[in-house]
Amino acid sequence: MKISTHLSIAFRYFNKIQKKLCIVAISMAIGIASFYLLIFFGEIVRQETARRFYAPGVDLFSIVKRDEAVKIAPAQIRLFDEKAAAYLKRNPQFVVNVAPELSTISEIHYGELTVKVPVIGVDEGYLGVYGLQLEYGRFFTRFDSTKSYSVIGNRLFQRLRESASDSLIGARIYIGQQLVENMGVLEASESISSEYSIDDALFLPLATLEQFAIHPGISKITVRANPGQPISEVVQYLDHSLQDYLGDISNLEVNNQRVFLSIISERVKNLSILWGALGIIAMFIGSWGLLRIMCISILRRRMEVSYLQRFEAHDKSLLAQFLTETLIVTVITGILGIGFGIVFSVVISRLNNWMFFISFLGIATSFVVTLLINLIMGVYPVAITLYSKKVKGKLEE
Repeated sequence: MKISTHLSIAFRYFNKIQKKLCIVAISMAIGIASFYLLIFFGEIVRQETARRFYAPGVDLFSIVKRDEAVKIAPAQIRLFDEKAAAYLKRNPQFVVNVAPELSTISEIHYGELTVKVPVIGVDEGYLGVYGLQLEYGRFFTRFDSTKSYSVIGNRLFQRLRESASDSLIGARIYIGQQLVENMGVLEASESISSEYSIDDALFLPLATLEQFAIHPGISKITVRANPGQPISEVVQYLDHSLQDYLGDISNLEVNNQRVFLSIISERVKNLSILWGALGIIAMFIGSWGLLRIMCISILRRRMEVSYLQRFEAHDKSLLAQFLTETLIVTVITGILGIGFGIVFSVVISRLNNWMFFISFLGIATSFVVTLLINLIMGVYPVAITLYSKKVKGKLEE
């Protein structure tokens, strides 16, 4: 039989079992969505770790000092001084580069635009620590440390530029009452430092920002470790170095992607348990429903099967008919399930302030799993039924 004939027969039968088919399709779609989300959660751990700490293979350590006397937000934490950063860098066997930074939130004015953005004071090492690249201009050097220059993140650059050809090199930007001249634009980056995105920030030489910041003082020191050293040994080196330099380090925190990884992994674990349980239940209901539909459909359609057999439809053609019906259910439930999974992943990402992406691995794996389940639950019982002598006798009657 032609494919068009198989499809015509399939849709005519589906029209008779709309309610049952809807229950099966929705149940399996929820199960597929849950399966997609489980893969998405596994990928989000790696993606978010890379976004927060530049790259999974690069060990970045964040050193902050918490004031135990008052409750303050992470963006308000104040650290020691630049000399501590230089002291940590003394042994390249453990530390490749160090970037001290001072951050504040301020309004900037450029032309007719007024935007509130993170303003970050950094030195020339900042570029290397986060592995940043420049789209236009250049970054600060030690000779620019006391000058009123700025470098802007890529997303902020897109907001400020007036035309596609505008590079903003040499543009004059007001930070409050302070006038600075822009000398560079960073390439787009997913990197995040503390609570701000590097793409949305404006950078100044550290000494320049210290001159007019309300609370001058380093907010954080980021350390890029030697990837050849185990993390535990790097932590031990940082602890000993800080203790040698500062004495008491009880109020210091040394964090890196392992710490963040444990936090996000705990969240993902709870979500995975929830969606995993929901997915198993939904997939079981859908698979059982499909099994029952396909098992009894051939017996309820005896007249149809006899009619097809009179026109010399062999068992292979009849099996192809039920295979077509199973594939239609697979495609419908697969599209619905993956669609649900993507929508749920958007909602979950926004609620947790995670980056959103479409997991193509999740799509491919979910569809393959759906196809296998539908083939097993749909075609296998039909094949057994068709090739059973008892059933054949009943059909012939």
